Amino acid sequence: YDRGHLCPAGSMDLNYTCMSETFFLSNMSPQTAGFNRGVWSRMEEQVRTWANEYGEIWEVTGPVFINNFDTIGTNGVTVPGS
Repeated sequence: YDRGHLCPAGSMDLNYTCMSETFFLSNMSPQTAGFNRGVWSRMEEQVRTWANEYGEIWEVTGPVFINNFDTIGTNGVTVPGS
């Protein structure tokens, strides 16, 4: 699994602190590699495009714990489903 950013680092380029804080585990959700590098990546880029076009937008992200895939690691982190 990838550590999928809920808020992408590329969208937080205001300063070093903003960008570095996107790497906290509280901003991560386990994602399959295909999902993270595919549709999720395209969604992040589209949101940045809209933000540049419209000046300001609001986006809400988070895991959906329905049909969970699995748990991983010694702490049993839930891998959200769809």
